[in-house]
Amino acid sequence: MIASKSNNYAIVNFKQKAMDVKLFIVLMILNLMALPYALLSSVKSENSYTIFVSFIAYALIFACGIYIPLQKFQYMNHKSKVDMVYALPLTRKQQFISDYFAGLTLYIIPYLVQMLLTQIILFVLRTMNLGNFFDTYRNQRFYNKNLFIFMFIALFLMVFLYTLTVLIISCTGSLFEAITASVYFNFIIPLFFYTLNSNIIGSLYSITENELIYKILERTSPIGGLVYLVRESNILRVSWLLAYLLVILFIFLLSLKIQTKRLAEEVTTPFVVKAFYYTILSSIVFIIGSFLYKQGVGYINLIVILSVVFFIFEIITNRGLHKMLRVFARYLVILSSVILFLFVFKTSDGFGLVYRKSNASNLKSITLTYDGILNQDEYQYNTVTLKDPMNIERLLKFQDSQLKKFDQVKQKETADKMIQVKVHELSLKDSEVDTVSSPDYIVDTTIRTKLGFDLKIGLDYSRYYDATFEDLLMLAPIELSDEYIDQMINKYKETFYASISDIYSTKSFNLDETRSSVMKGLLEALRKDLKEISLEEYLKPSTSTGMKLYFNGRGRADIGLNPSYTNTIQFLKDKNLYITLNESDYKSLLSTRNVFLVAPENESEYRSSYYTSKEDYQSITQQCQITELTDDVATLLENAMYQYVTDEPCYYLFVDQYRYVIPANYSEVASRVYSEFMN
Repeated sequence: MIASKSNNYAIVNFKQKAMDVKLFIVLMILNLMALPYALLSSVKSENSYTIFVSFIAYALIFACGIYIPLQKFQYMNHKSKVDMVYALPLTRKQQFISDYFAGLTLYIIPYLVQMLLTQIILFVLRTMNLGNFFDTYRNQRFYNKNLFIFMFIALFLMVFLYTLTVLIISCTGSLFEAITASVYFNFIIPLFFYTLNSNIIGSLYSITENELIYKILERTSPIGGLVYLVRESNILRVSWLLAYLLVILFIFLLSLKIQTKRLAEEVTTPFVVKAFYYTILSSIVFIIGSFLYKQGVGYINLIVILSVVFFIFEIITNRGLHKMLRVFARYLVILSSVILFLFVFKTSDGFGLVYRKSNASNLKSITLTYDGILNQDEYQYNTVTLKDPMNIERLLKFQDSQLKKFDQVKQKETADKMIQVKVHELSLKDSEVDTVSSPDYIVDTTIRTKLGFDLKIGLDYSRYYDATFEDLLMLAPIELSDEYIDQMINKYKETFYASISDIYSTKSFNLDETRSSVMKGLLEALRKDLKEISLEEYLKPSTSTGMKLYFNGRGRADIGLNPSYTNTIQFLKDKNLYITLNESDYKSLLSTRNVFLVAPENESEYRSSYYTSKEDYQSITQQCQITELTDDVATLLENAMYQYVTDEPCYYLFVDQYRYVIPANYSEVASRVYSEFMN
C-alpha cells in the first residue's frame, strides 16, 4: 500500500515537472524555426538568412539540453529547496527517475513534432514540385532520406547532452559549479581525445592520427556525436547507435547511483564527487601539458605552467588555499603522473606502438593510399584494398624497411647529440665548426603513403610513411597486380572529367558524358594492356608516344601512353583521338612556355639514385633555357619521356614545372643542345 502511494506521488511529480507550459511553448517555437521554417522559406528565392535562423534555432535547442536539467534538478544546488524535496513521500530513486524523464519528455516532444512536421512539409513540397532544392533527382533523394537520418542522429545527441548534464549536476553541490562544469565538461571530453590523437599519438613516427580514437570520441560525448553527424550525416551505423545508447545508459545509471547516495548537507559543496573534480582537473592538466609537450617547451617550463593552472583551479574550487599539505600532495600526484606519462610515452615510442606489426596470416586486407610509382606527388590520393597474399607480403616488407630507416635516423640523432655535447664541452667557436652549403641539385621530396591494416582479430590501425622514391620501388609490382588494376580502372569509370592530350598539354580531347561509350572502350583496352605489360617496360618505356591520359573523379591519375599499350593505342586511332605534334606545335611550345635543359649530377654525392619524370616545384638553378627549335631540340622534344624510371644518368627537360627524362641513348644530342644554349 505504501509502495503504491509512493508510485502515485512519483507520477504526480512527473506530471508537474513535465507540464511546464511556458518552456514547452518556447521549445515549440524554436523547433518550428529550425528545419520547418527553412523548408517553407525555400519556396521563395529570397531566403539568404534562412540557414542562419535555423542554425541559431538549433543552437538554442541544444542549449536547452543544459538549461532544462538545471531547472528540474535545481534543488540539488539550493539548500532552501533540498530539504523540502527530500521530505516528499518518494524514495531517492523515484525522485530521480521522475525528475529525469519529466525533463527529457519536455525536451524531446517538441523535437519529435519538428521531425514529423519536416517530413510532412517535404512530402507536400515534393508533390507540388516546390522548393529550390528539388531541382534534381539527386537532391530529392537527399532530402527524402538523408534529412531524416540527420534529424534522427541529432535526437540522440540531445538525449546524450541532457543525460550528461544530469550527471554533472549530480556531482556538483553549488549552482556555479553546476553551470560552468555543464558547459566546459562537454568540451573537455572531445578535447581530451583530440589531444591524445593529435599531440600524443600524432607525435609518433608514422602516425598522424588513430581512427580508433576518433571512433571512441564519436561515441562518448555530445560533441563527439556531432563529429559523427558531420562526417557521416547520411549514414546511420548500428554499431555507432548501440555504443552511443550504452554510454547514455551508463551515465544515467551512474547519475542514479550518485543521487541516491547524496546527503542534503552536501548542497553547498562545490564538488560532491571528488573523483569527478579530479577527473576534470587531470584532464585539463593533460590537455595543456600535451599541447606544450608537442610544442617542445621543455620539462621545466612545462612544470611551471601546469603548476599555475593547477593552483588556479584549486583556489577557485576550494574558495582559497585550505589544507595546503593535501593540495600539494594532489599536485605532485597529478603533475608527476602527466609528466611521467609524457616522458615514458616519448622514450618508448608510444609504448611500442610505432613498431607494432602484424603477420600476414592475421590480416584480412590492407588499404593502400597510393597513386603509383609514376605519379610522384607529395601526397597520394587514390586508395585501393589489397587482399592478395603477395601484395600483403610486399606491403609488410615495405613497412619493415621504413622502420629500419627510422632506427637508423634515431641512432644518427643520438650520435649527433653526443657530438654537440662534446663540442659544447670543448667550447669551440662557431668559426671552428665546418659548415656544408647546399649544392645545386634536384630535390626529390618524400611521398606520403598510407597503409591501413584490417585485422582478423584485434583493432584496425593505420600508418603513414614519408617514403623516398627508392622505397616506393618496392611497391611498383603491386600496380601490375590484377586486384590493383581492376580497382583503379573501376574508379576511372566514375570520373567527372577525363581527357587525352599530348605530354606538353598543347592539344587535347575531352571525354565527357556524351562519350561514355568511348570511355568504356578506352578503359577496357587500358585494363588489358596493364595486365599484359612487364614491370621493366612499365617503368622504362622503349620509346615515347608523346601522349597522356588524365582521369579525375573517384580515382585521379595521369597516365603516360606507353608504346606497349597496343590495345589502347589502336583504340585511340580507331576513334580518331590519337594526337601527334608537328614543327609548328614545337615552335609554339618554345615561344609560350619555359623550356629548360638540365644536365645530370654525375659527380655530386647528392645526386639522385634514379632519374624520373615528375611535377617538380623545387626546380634547380643553373638552368639552360631553350628558345629556338633546332633539329637536336626537336629530337629531344619528340623523345622526352613523360613517365620514366632509370638508374642511368640522364638529362632532364623542364617544361614549366614538369620534368621529362631524356633517355640515356639521347645524352649526346642533349649534350650538344646544352652546350649550344648554355653559351
